[in-house]
Amino acid sequence: VFSSESNKLNIIFLNNNKLTSISSDLFRNFKEIIILNLQYNLISSIESYSFYNFDLLETLSLSNNHLSNLNDNTLNGLFQLKLLNLSMNFIEKIDNK
Repeated sequence: VFSSESNKLNIIFLNNNKLTSISSDLFRNFKEIIILNLQYNLISSIESYSFYNFDLLETLSLSNNHLSNLNDNTLNGLFQLKLLNLSMNFIEKIDNK
């Protein structure tokens, strides 16, 4: 989807794109993302470690999706995260083994 030259992106807005899931390799080449906006999609699942090694990520917005469950590895490694927006989802369970 993205070219090799685009892996230096710092801000990615993918809102309103009808995305249904986030695979663990979707953003694997984008380790310099600071803001990732995935609002207003149809995301119902996020694979474990999808955001792993996002050392610079400060803002992650997943609001207005169809999330109902987050496992303990979904947000693993987001040490710089300052804003996490999960509003307007259907979250029933957050696993923390």
